[in-house]
Amino acid sequence: MNVNQAGTGIYVGQLLSALHKLEQPGAFSIQTFSSFLKRFMGNRKTFRTRLGTLYHDLAWNQLLLPINVARSDVDVFHLPANIGPVFCSRPTVASILDMSLFRYPDYFTPWHRRTSSVLIPITAKNAQVIITISEFSKSELVDVLGISPNKIEVTYLGASDIFGPTDPTIVEQTRRKFGLDQFMVVVCTLEPRKNIKRLVQAYSLLKARGITHTLVHIGAKGWYYDNVLTEIERLKITDSVQFLGYVSFEDLNALYSAASVAVYPSLYEGFGLPVLEAMQCGCPVVTSNAASLPEVVGTKGIMVDPYDVDALADAIYTVLTNPEQASTMRQNGFERAQLFSWEACAQKTIQAYKKALKD
Repeated sequence: MNVNQAGTGIYVGQLLSALHKLEQPGAFSIQTFSSFLKRFMGNRKTFRTRLGTLYHDLAWNQLLLPINVARSDVDVFHLPANIGPVFCSRPTVASILDMSLFRYPDYFTPWHRRTSSVLIPITAKNAQVIITISEFSKSELVDVLGISPNKIEVTYLGASDIFGPTDPTIVEQTRRKFGLDQFMVVVCTLEPRKNIKRLVQAYSLLKARGITHTLVHIGAKGWYYDNVLTEIERLKITDSVQFLGYVSFEDLNALYSAASVAVYPSLYEGFGLPVLEAMQCGCPVVTSNAASLPEVVGTKGIMVDPYDVDALADAIYTVLTNPEQASTMRQNGFERAQLFSWEACAQKTIQAYKKALKD
């Protein structure tokens, strides 16, 4: 199981790994600061876990972290997860991945909404350089927060090297492990902006048209997802939908390779990493035409209006019933994925560090 196998967690882990691979003696070194707090998305909320959140968001971020930085010998301080301390003694680079909190505030928990809506603008204002992960997100930062575009650097993400076409024997072993035959997959944290309720409705339409594939969700049950479960029960498709939770990267790679199609109908994304992962595994992709997703997919997947359930069902049906088109999409998607890499992301991140030192 991979802890925090969600967008921000993957971004931090993969970026650190890529930076270390680029590191040259005498050029630069990396020092990390940790709150030593394991945060598991989707855990049942208790008094203890809420105290942990309070500690991380306030005591660690705003007090202990800047003290640690001030006592260190770092030249540039990188905040990789949208928010940081109000006061910092070092030049700062802040990664702000999207503006979903401001565009869809009702989709977030009250605590997250209240704290981040205050801290994100302050973090953006105080940073010497802001990193974001698509041209769409850059335009959103300019529009929502009034940030100068000259202050923002775009560093596209990449799919981990672990993702790629998988040995057929391993694919079949993974099918048996999870009890799957033919299936479509959606990889995301279960939260409102991922648009899974409409995907469930589209899936019901597909079943009425004779599609027998299982709908498989991989990822945490995040927040405000009860309406998805209620919709599955209302449509009487409970036996055809599986929630696998988190799986290892090795299993995820094999599941992408085994899936007939990966569906990602999100309403809003800063990048949309699961789309790239699926394409790198040679899995056909159906996604939405919203936000940053066209930048990732290009012309190599099928994009639809995420609010149009019929269009979503039609797109998936096309892939499932047209083997020749699916084969072409597998090859084209794989080629598209090769245009993105964590190495390129790391190189552009280093450029942002150098820019922060000059300002």
